[in-house]
Amino acid sequence: MVLSLAVLITAIPRRPAAHKFRYESRTEGVSEIETSVIAKAAETAAQTQPEIVDANVQIGGRATEPVLYARFTLRADAPANRGIELVNDRVIPDLEMVLGAPFASKHVSFSFQKPEKQDSQKAVLI
Repeated sequence: MVLSLAVLITAIPRRPAAHKFRYESRTEGVSEIETSVIAKAAETAAQTQPEIVDANVQIGGRATEPVLYARFTLRADAPANRGIELVNDRVIPDLEMVLGAPFASKHVSFSFQKPEKQDSQKAVLI
């Protein structure tokens, strides 16, 4: 009975431990920051760009081999290649710079915001 109780307790899902990024500076010493804070900053920075409507970023893996999991929603009325280039050329390299290591693997997906339906009763000036 005790053994079965122990098995049940180990089967209970647990919240994953927070990953921490450890930064060492010669002038400031050592400090730590959770990767969720870095990911949130990347989401916020990406969403300030006109091509990106929404962003969801998560960082996993080890400090020397971080793994990126990201989903970006692009505006339907903006050129898709501009949003994709922004993520590949700015967002991801900036994250790698902050982490101090290139991503061992990147799992990035893109979706598009649904275009707003226009009311057929309204006149649209072009």
